[in-house]
Amino acid sequence: MKSKDKITLEVLRMMKSKIMTVNARGDLSDQEIIKIFATYEKNLKEALKLAVDNDRKETADELNIELQVVSRY
Repeated sequence: MKSKDKITLEVLRMMKSKIMTVNARGDLSDQEIIKIFATYEKNLKEALKLAVDNDRKETADELNIELQVVSRY
């Protein structure tokens, strides 16, 4: 948040939202959180492939950046 990186902040908020959707208290084990992130990463890869196949460069660029952020975690 301090670095003003809006994309990373949005992705981190999305990741938190996915955790909270599964368990509102957020008291999941590390394995369960990793599984949620892996599913999210898989969905991003599929969306990226569809965007590339349909010549949607802007969408593909955004998804690629989002995928890079998710893969860090």
